[in-house]
Amino acid sequence: MRTTIKRLVIGLLFGLIALFAHAQATQAAQPVADFAMTIIPPDNQADKQLSYFDLVVQPKQQQDLQIKLVNHKDKPIKVRVQTNTATTNINGVVNYSDNVNQSDKTLKYPLGKHLKPAKKNITLTAHEQKVVNIRLTAPDKAFKGQLVGGISATEVPTTAKTTQQISVRNKFAYAVAVVARSNDQSVTPEFKLGAVKTGQHMGTNQIIANIRNVQPKFQNQTSLNAFVTKRNQKTKLYQTEKKQVQFAPNSVMQFYLPLNDRFKPGRYTLDLTVRSEGRTWHFTRHFTISRQAAAKWNQKDVSLTPETDYWPYILAGLTLILLILAYVYWRYRKKQKENQALKDEIDRLKS
Repeated sequence: MRTTIKRLVIGLLFGLIALFAHAQATQAAQPVADFAMTIIPPDNQADKQLSYFDLVVQPKQQQDLQIKLVNHKDKPIKVRVQTNTATTNINGVVNYSDNVNQSDKTLKYPLGKHLKPAKKNITLTAHEQKVVNIRLTAPDKAFKGQLVGGISATEVPTTAKTTQQISVRNKFAYAVAVVARSNDQSVTPEFKLGAVKTGQHMGTNQIIANIRNVQPKFQNQTSLNAFVTKRNQKTKLYQTEKKQVQFAPNSVMQFYLPLNDRFKPGRYTLDLTVRSEGRTWHFTRHFTISRQAAAKWNQKDVSLTPETDYWPYILAGLTLILLILAYVYWRYRKKQKENQALKDEIDRLKS
């Protein structure tokens, strides 16, 4: 009997191991995403081995860039293709896939506006491959440095509604860079400091400094170091640094200095140092935190314990004390008048 039970247990264990191995193998065999996107290098591609477009263009030149979309699924999918101008996100990474970040005002030719998909919404049948054209129109004049944008492809999610819940499928997306230039002339890097203001990130208080790359070139391996003091003082109240930052050409990065504290009204100074390509830029900027701004952001900061406002209690206490004093004084004056009246009556009777 014991031998039979032992064999059953061993058999079950081997069965579970085999089932787990099969599940792992099945999962590994499936594509990571529902679809894939690759480029078809054009004749003016600088390096055919690159996985993005790196192009030398002439003024007013028009050409069709081609991307290949492949559906890995056993059923049709829809893919949305769009073009964007490259920007720099708050993490110090170049963003090719959307326009939520800010281009600098020095940008003459936003490449996203010079790229136009032949079709924005693409339907792919099961396991279908399809080539999509994106028309590139170069600026009217030769330009210095690099124009950078991106072509992004995003699966359009389908939503299955039931009477009890809504189930949304995962959404996959790809983005490839498009780099265009008129020549290989070098560009001298330059940074400037834009606006400095109060704000929040992820629900916490931050001081935000807009760092501007004002030249038409990528700025790689850049380090940022910043601290804040009270104006005309040296004690560092808040400080932070970030390394290995990459700036898109002519873009603005919002650099966040976390407070981990409440905003306090007053006059402050930001000290910022930017280092890149063996060069250093140093900036200082005075700014003021108003009482209204401090109260607004402190109320919204999710990491702070709500601050009790004691002024209503203090005013109520003072009012109560004044009322008591007024009542005591009134009783005192009333007693004085009664005593005087009694004295006057006694004097009258004696006379």
